Amino acid sequence: MSESLAVKTQNEELETYDVEPEINGLVLKVNNLCPLDCYRKANGDSGCYMYAVDSSYKDRPSRMGLDVVRRAAERFAEYATRPKVGPQDKYPEGKFILHGGDPGALSAEELDDTLGTARDSLGDVSMRSAVEVSGVGITSQKLDVFLDYGTKVGISLDGDRHANRHRILKSGKPSFDKVMATIQLINQPRYRHLFAGIIGVANPESDPDETYEFFKKLLVPDGRARKKIDDLPWLSLVMPLGHYTQPPYTDEAHRASRPYGAWLAHMDERWMTSEDRHLFRLKETVALSGKVSGRQINSDFLGGDTLEDMTILSDGSYALRDTLSISSDGITVLDANVFEHSIEEAVVLRRQYMQRLGALTLSPICQTQCNPATRAICEGGTLAARYDERKTEAPFTNPAVTCGDLEHRIVRMLTLRARLQLDREHGRHVMPLQDIAYSADS
Repeated sequence: MSESLAVKTQNEELETYDVEPEINGLVLKVNNLCPLDCYRKANGDSGCYMYAVDSSYKDRPSRMGLDVVRRAAERFAEYATRPKVGPQDKYPEGKFILHGGDPGALSAEELDDTLGTARDSLGDVSMRSAVEVSGVGITSQKLDVFLDYGTKVGISLDGDRHANRHRILKSGKPSFDKVMATIQLINQPRYRHLFAGIIGVANPESDPDETYEFFKKLLVPDGRARKKIDDLPWLSLVMPLGHYTQPPYTDEAHRASRPYGAWLAHMDERWMTSEDRHLFRLKETVALSGKVSGRQINSDFLGGDTLEDMTILSDGSYALRDTLSISSDGITVLDANVFEHSIEEAVVLRRQYMQRLGALTLSPICQTQCNPATRAICEGGTLAARYDERKTEAPFTNPAVTCGDLEHRIVRMLTLRARLQLDREHGRHVMPLQDIAYSADS
């Protein structure tokens, strides 16, 4: 069970469940470098959430050594096969996500060595693997490596050429054509089942319907569903990262208009009311809909400690989720590493550290002024958006700076699900016409 904030009543203080989240995989920061310079600032500094504030990656190896990969996999095998209370999995499985930076910038040989070392070090634990790449520099040789390991590939893309103009190469040139070439390559029949999906930043300046159709054509170019439901590609659309020091708004009027919440809610409804549900998944829409239904979700776009994976940095250090890198330098790094500490120890340290930061405590505003039903779903909002450097003791004890957008999206989701449920109930209770007898006098 994932750790989550328990909602009581509007006036009672919220508490956290003292339950360690079950870890089902590792995020390996195998390459700290990236060929892109996304959202470059006017002064030349990087605007990427990984590099804009946090420079601690410079003190670690740029690439993860195979000794770290091996020890991380061995740690996970120990964790997955440990004695547990309750039913035992006969064949435990772990998900390994190669991340960065950009793991796609590694050579085919380096990728093969990394994946092979992880798999071989897991012993009786089977491996599911995935990789999140910029889409630049992917070749058929690298895809052949992913094919050998069944590694799913997620690609970053914000939309069409105009929407993607902020994702530029180090040279300052656009990356769009290179990414589109990669998508065309991976959509070949030989590799198509490896195409896990696309992650992009919500852009209210773009028409939502045109953006939706653009991504749909990339994800399902032939308009046909894949044979296995688990192979359906996903589209992950997230709000731009920002917090109280660097909000993702131009001014207060822009924030009050809730631009991202309205744009994403439109996407939610477009997908949930169409047959496209059988072609691809809208990732955060599925997660939000599930949370509304009371299910636990493995996502970081809402609050709480809902992640079921553990991040390993290139030097073997355990770390918090990387989106928190946008807040302050080195804040994600835990005082533990795979060579000296087990995953169980890291989970405990992560929870204790997050509690000290205030990341597992809702703000007084959330507890006293928010609707309990909405609060139970958002749990304060994504942690990165809750950061306020002025609160040095507990910088995350705030509502998300994107609170209005999130609230708007949640309310729209609640309304949409209620409407769809009413439509289903109505359809079940309307008598078919052929079962109705009409008299000549009627």
